[in-house]
Amino acid sequence: GTTVAEGEGLTRVVAGETGEFKVTTKDANGNVLEKGGNNITAALSGAEDITVDVKDNDNGTYDASYVPKKVGEYTLNVKLDKDGIKDSPFTVNVVPAGPNAANTEASGDGISTANTDEPATFKIQTKDAFGNNCDAGGAPITVNVSGPNDEKVKANVKDNGDGTYDVDYQPKGTGDFVVDVKLDGDDIKENPFSVKVAPGKVVAGNSVASGDGLKEVVAGETGKFQVQTKDSNSNLCDFGGNSVTGVVKGPAEYTVDVKDNSNGTYDGSYVPTVAGKYKATVQVDGDAISGSPFGVTVVPAQAVARETLASGKGLENAVAGVKAGAVIQARDEFQNESIHGGDTVSGTISGPSGEQQVEVKDYDNGKYRVQYTGPQQQGDYKLSIKLNGDDIQGSPFAVAVATAPGSAANSSAEGDGLKRVVAGETGEFVVTVRDEFNNQLPSGGNAVRAVGKGPRALKPTIADEKDGSYKGSYVPTAAGDYKLRITIDGDALDASPFSVQVVPAKANGGKSLASGRGLSKATVATPGKEGEFVVETRDEFGNKCVEGGAPLKGVLTGGDKNETIDVEVKDNGDGTYACAYDIETRGDYQLELTIDGESVHKSPYTVKARPGATDPTKTEIIGSSHTAAAGQKAFKLQLKDVKGNPRDKGGDDVKVRFEKKAEQTAVAADSGDGTFDVVPPPELEGDYKVYVTVDGHEIEAGDYSIDKTGLDDETEQLIQKKFPGSAAPFKRLLLRATPEERAELIAELKTGLKDDSELDDIRQKEEAERKAKAEAKAKAEADAKAAKKAAKEAAAKAEADERAALAAEEQAALEKGEQEAQELEAELEKQAADDKAKREAELKAAADARAKELADYEAKLTAAQDAAATAEAEQEPKEEEEVKEEAKEEAKEEVKEEAKEEVKEEAKEETKEEPKEEAKEEAKDERPTKGDAGEEKSKKKDTIKKKTSSRKSKSTKADDPATTSTKAKSSG
Repeated sequence: GTTVAEGEGLTRVVAGETGEFKVTTKDANGNVLEKGGNNITAALSGAEDITVDVKDNDNGTYDASYVPKKVGEYTLNVKLDKDGIKDSPFTVNVVPAGPNAANTEASGDGISTANTDEPATFKIQTKDAFGNNCDAGGAPITVNVSGPNDEKVKANVKDNGDGTYDVDYQPKGTGDFVVDVKLDGDDIKENPFSVKVAPGKVVAGNSVASGDGLKEVVAGETGKFQVQTKDSNSNLCDFGGNSVTGVVKGPAEYTVDVKDNSNGTYDGSYVPTVAGKYKATVQVDGDAISGSPFGVTVVPAQAVARETLASGKGLENAVAGVKAGAVIQARDEFQNESIHGGDTVSGTISGPSGEQQVEVKDYDNGKYRVQYTGPQQQGDYKLSIKLNGDDIQGSPFAVAVATAPGSAANSSAEGDGLKRVVAGETGEFVVTVRDEFNNQLPSGGNAVRAVGKGPRALKPTIADEKDGSYKGSYVPTAAGDYKLRITIDGDALDASPFSVQVVPAKANGGKSLASGRGLSKATVATPGKEGEFVVETRDEFGNKCVEGGAPLKGVLTGGDKNETIDVEVKDNGDGTYACAYDIETRGDYQLELTIDGESVHKSPYTVKARPGATDPTKTEIIGSSHTAAAGQKAFKLQLKDVKGNPRDKGGDDVKVRFEKKAEQTAVAADSGDGTFDVVPPPELEGDYKVYVTVDGHEIEAGDYSIDKTGLDDETEQLIQKKFPGSAAPFKRLLLRATPEERAELIAELKTGLKDDSELDDIRQKEEAERKAKAEAKAKAEADAKAAKKAAKEAAAKAEADERAALAAEEQAALEKGEQEAQELEAELEKQAADDKAKREAELKAAADARAKELADYEAKLTAAQDAAATAEAEQEPKEEEEVKEEAKEEAKEEVKEEAKEEVKEEAKEETKEEPKEEAKEEAKDERPTKGDAGEEKSKKKDTIKKKTSSRKSKSTKADDPATTSTKAKSSG
């Protein structure tokens, strides 16, 4: 047909929107009809069948419309009556509408589960209001992920451009998270989503362990700890199955038993028996956990007596009246040394003097000090030591009690004065006098002496502190190594002689010395050579300092420009200082050297600074007018050093040439003071360019106009006639002479010269004068050089003489010190011998007195026992028991009082201490009880006599007075 349709609704429509098109009817010839009434129908089929509304406009056109809701490709049939119009059927694409939050969906694991090891993902499918999948991107999608403890997780949203969006996020924590997805601020379908985040794989480095088993364990008990596995983000793992191992290494090695609790925790246990410091290594799947290895201390178990040890001289020996003892080391059943106190340690010492309790000091570290005062009667004793009621290992111990004086071998001396002393300061030390069992004597009175031998003699002052210690002091002034000998009662200490180092005091300016060329002479711009010198620091006593750090300063002032120059000082760290300075201006300077503001010996020094080496580029031309007469001085050259200081002596290689067409060499006369006079050759005439070469370096001096020096024709002819063979040399001689000399010579030529011999005389005379001048100059230079050398040698000799004098003074002092030391040492030897002899005599007298006292004590005790026996025998039969008791009591009281007095005297002579009233206690212990008295009254008289007789016999046979005393008291 010819009828046509047009409009967007024939090709593409958005879901939910109206698709429209217009139908224009035509006749068979294609003419547009202008009135309606035709039967126009349309039908849309595809994802759904849709009715198309057609409106007749009564002008030959028809408006059609429809509203699709499902996307897809549709077929649109438009018919006139029963025939399709032109191009019918049409293909219509229904496309999605804009995204709608309520219909948009999310799918994937990431909206329900996740773990901390890998990103969680899900996909968003946007849909329009009719549930159609959107096929274009750009939707305003937002995703927020939050978890416990306000954890916010970044979500990455990828727009795929087809209506779908890929989302991923990586949580760090575990637990219940919320994924909130919105489209343009509105919740999508089923939003928000609850996500359970599980921990990731176990990471050993993040896993931890806790428990006393990783800190401190008691030997023999179980050390326990628990491992909590964690993932890469330190989240607690809640599953088991990992390989957890442990080993504890130290004095011994223990493998840890591990139990998997299947909830991410593992229980570890081990039973150590050896105390000490350990390292506990805990691993998960072969890698160490956080904090591994752990420092573990295995502490001893409860101490047991059978393993407890004792050590010390007090287990074998003691001195009467002197504290003695031993150290108890408590140990547990595994032989570990206890480290805590609190055990019950007790002890007794028993023997000839009876029994006494020991003193116990708990050091609270597993050690106990058992101490007792040596019984005042020598002999063999038993020392019993118990721990918690049981004898320790080796108990009871056999102890020999004896008396002894102070012992040099066990005495000691200490203090900085026995090691290192600064000259001029007080060296102090303390001598502690001990007996042979290493106990410090409680009082003074010992002959303690000391003497030192070294660069000087030392005789320390010794002060008796009256407590067994002696303070020594001395003030040395000469530095060096000394040997300090100390004696006690004539015997040298084991550590004597002590090596003492006397070091110099701080540097003293007036005693410090400086040496080197830089103290008197220097050359400009010659650093590190002639401006150097060395300062040797000494203390106020003249000792050479051996360490650095002195505040040495140096300043030069003066010179032609009155400058101030700081001296560079390098501390060599050995008491010497390398000094240097740079001078740029010649002249005389004053060099001031100070230490702490005090001038160094001979400071200030006068330093003469000479110009440096010639610098040709600094050469100055003096007196030049660029015109000169041939054979006459044209100008003067002033040579200078690199700093522009005029040179003050000659000797440089100076050459002058006058250049025109050919070069002519001129004379550069060295004045010997750094200047040179330039004289053009006499035959020159005209304009020349002049070049000066100084020490190989050429300088252009400029253009010069040279006038030939005048000799008139008459003089020329006269010279030619008079000296036909040597006219030219004679003319040069005249030209180089001064005008006065030239005039005189010409006058003599004209008037007085007869022949060549006269000329020869003149020449010889001039040559003699020239030679004399040269010799005089050479002599003056030689004399100056010799004087300079002599001055230098004199200065060196003066310095050497001064140092030699110092050395001689030091040597003399050293020899004097050695002599004094020998004299003091000899005196010490004599005093030591006298002290020893005196001490031995005192000991012998004390021993004799003790022996006599013991013998008297024995005699009195025997007499008292005999008197008691006699009194008992004389009583009436009916009163025998009562008399016996009274006699025993009387004897006991007498013995007790006498024993007390004797013991007091013994203690006063031997230990200077108050006695323990041992005799009183023993007498008290021997006093019969009431029960004993009743039993004694029922005994017969013959039994009493028998006991009395037996007691007399034992007293008579006793060899040892101490044993006799004990037995007598026991029997009585």
